[in-house]
Amino acid sequence: SETMTGRKTVSIRGARQDEMVFMYDGVKINNAGDTSMDLSIFNVGGLDGVEIVRGSHSGAVSSSGTINFIPSLPYRNSAGFHQRIGTYNTGNWQGSVSIGNDIITVNAGTGRMQSSQFYQESDQADILRVFENTFFNLGFKPFTNIEIRAFRFHNEREFENIKLNDSLSSTFSAKILKLKYDKLGLGSLELFTSHQQHSGKDKTMVISSHKDDEELLFGFQYSLPIPNASLSISGEMLKSISDWNTSFGIINARRNQSTLSGVFAVSQPDMGGDLQLKDLKIILNWKSVIDNPQENTQYLTDEIAWDEKGALCTIAVWDQLEHSAIYLYLNFGNVFRIPSLNERYFHALRPMVFLSDSLLPEHKLMKEIGLKLTNDKMIGQPEYSGTLSWFSYGYSNKMRPIHYSSTPMQFPVNHGDVEISGLEANLEISLMKDYVNLSTAYALYDVSDQSAFPMQPSEMLRSNLTFNWRGLSVMLGSRKENARIVTTIDPDGNLRDNRLDPHIAVDGHIALYLPFKKFTGTIGISGRNLKGESQVLEGISIFDRRVYVNFGITWN
Repeated sequence: SETMTGRKTVSIRGARQDEMVFMYDGVKINNAGDTSMDLSIFNVGGLDGVEIVRGSHSGAVSSSGTINFIPSLPYRNSAGFHQRIGTYNTGNWQGSVSIGNDIITVNAGTGRMQSSQFYQESDQADILRVFENTFFNLGFKPFTNIEIRAFRFHNEREFENIKLNDSLSSTFSAKILKLKYDKLGLGSLELFTSHQQHSGKDKTMVISSHKDDEELLFGFQYSLPIPNASLSISGEMLKSISDWNTSFGIINARRNQSTLSGVFAVSQPDMGGDLQLKDLKIILNWKSVIDNPQENTQYLTDEIAWDEKGALCTIAVWDQLEHSAIYLYLNFGNVFRIPSLNERYFHALRPMVFLSDSLLPEHKLMKEIGLKLTNDKMIGQPEYSGTLSWFSYGYSNKMRPIHYSSTPMQFPVNHGDVEISGLEANLEISLMKDYVNLSTAYALYDVSDQSAFPMQPSEMLRSNLTFNWRGLSVMLGSRKENARIVTTIDPDGNLRDNRLDPHIAVDGHIALYLPFKKFTGTIGISGRNLKGESQVLEGISIFDRRVYVNFGITWN
């Protein structure tokens, strides 16, 4: 979704950016909880794809959703350059080069993006955003069952609101080292470590600050196959420090965090009968957090410790038909989420009107039941996949963000006990030898208090129709979302529930791929919000109609 400052964020089942778990090749990043995390900051030339998981799983029990960035390790030679130029002086470029063979590969690249937004009454851009990024990926396979991976990425972000004379800047960098070992009969083992740094300067009407965050993470994951079962155990140790020098004072604390998870799964092979048990999975999670204030801190002066435990259970049954399969699954559990250091810091600097509020761990009772239907790929027959699920999340001490007016900054408060439940349906169909693809997703949500789930529509419908023939690709998409609410606070301490009206939009994209020997050229045009009215949120125009020209070249 798009925020009032143009950031591209994702919301899954009412979970905002703070509740999401971000991973890079399965290693958690942004553990400090930086709310400026933007999906646009990563160079797609360094990624093979992005995995999005709804609900909890063994790697992120407490989250309602997970985004895992999959780094590109092609183990071959390749290069590419792509550029996009659009309306309102918006665009980006990115380039990457990969050198490698079956044993070793190196992939590196860089890119830059800029975008702008307008106030309703303005003829020129008032909000400017610039991203710059670099990445380096290394893969090495000294033996058939061992792989060593090393990643480094560095992202810089600049935000400027000319009208309000606000500016924010930040850098986010990470170095990740990972060892993967897989031995038949002995199981698989992953060892990893990462060093991550966040720094930034903020100057707004509300607060000025200079932030330095640093963290060191060690972890492992071991999976042991057992006949008709498996046993997995994973653990992490995180040491981090956040040093903020703000216009209200200094906040400086260290966090020591330990996490241990265990997964026991029982699976049953296809016995050739009707509906039968497929697998049963039990996940147990424990987390210990200790925050120690440093001598020069003026806020959060007391040591605080949390020790939380959670459990999740998944049961799946299936019926294997002649050319299709039906899956039924049930998830339930009781999980938790401990406030991040960034959340604790912003809460400590909250406006006077919220001084009596506390920030406690959030607990969530989860229930979900679903159905999945797939068929085998057969020549001359459509291929389809569909899911239908119902879920219910009951929160205690729900952490709710409140935004400072017209800025990307926010602070959390405990909202109390709230619930969200919903019905979600997804369908994907491939026709005419995969020349035509149709995907549609529908969601209907019911919340006990909409203000506790900012920017969460009660109903969404999204559809995409894609046509691919030889070198031509055409996509037509539509989006329909109900009204949404986000709470903001102005410099005088006044709270306001800002409402976005129901929104309908049509997007389109057409591209032509031109292969020549080892090169492939691409030229295309795309548009967002081609049909649909723009809206105004706190005086800022969003959902503007935008058109882009794209071109690029790749070598393999």
